[in-house]
Amino acid sequence: MFTLCPPAIIYIIFSSIQIIIDLFKGLYNTAFMKFSIAILITLLLNGLCEQGLGVISWIIVFVPFILMTFVTAMLLYIFGMDAAKGASSNINNITNDSIYIIKTPEIKTTSKSVTVTKTTVPTYSSSPAYESFIN
Repeated sequence: MFTLCPPAIIYIIFSSIQIIIDLFKGLYNTAFMKFSIAILITLLLNGLCEQGLGVISWIIVFVPFILMTFVTAMLLYIFGMDAAKGASSNINNITNDSIYIIKTPEIKTTSKSVTVTKTTVPTYSSSPAYESFIN
């Protein structure tokens, strides 16, 4: 009889939950792809267990959960959010001074005279070879 090792069983349970959710949402193509990939990864995990590499199989199963926990914790820390409330813990510390982040620069003039210079717009380039499209 074909037996599955514990990491493969845990993986197939989580994959089955995802597939059932996709089927209820009507995402049949996604559910089929997840089913195909789940079968392949379950066979891979079971093969690792049969070769005596059960520790590697457990690592493959739990690395996504560990990484998701780490990423979630970092995002909560960076954005200053409270995990229990789902809101920012710094929301009460906002004052009117911190709202105005961008300030317009002040223009200071040192002299009141304005110098106007006359400029002429060039009509042609210095080389007639570049002007061949005009004629």
